[in-house]
Amino acid sequence: MSRSQLFLVLALPILLAGCYSDQKKQLASCKAGATRTGTGQPFKSIQACMDQAGYRFVGYANPDGPTVVCDLPAVIQGSPSATDTDALCFEPKSWLALKIYRWQVPDRGVQAPS
Repeated sequence: MSRSQLFLVLALPILLAGCYSDQKKQLASCKAGATRTGTGQPFKSIQACMDQAGYRFVGYANPDGPTVVCDLPAVIQGSPSATDTDALCFEPKSWLALKIYRWQVPDRGVQAPS
């Protein structure tokens, strides 16, 4: 095995470690910021914060594709999630991060009824 192949094999676990947990930490940070500012609209503040951090909101039901199952009320209110699924309302924007995310969290929802 060449040095570059060995480096890739050793670097892959480091790249994969904590991607979804980083997303959860970022959401918690955005929620804390939204409650501190007290704008009265925590959802818009949280959504903007997550957007700036590189995550797109995907919490709405999509009639043509999978419906994301997440704790949307917790995100809207800026409160802690009882089911710990509030971070599933967002997904990474970058192609590589999204592929890693989909590998880490393969079952995020159910197919919408036709």
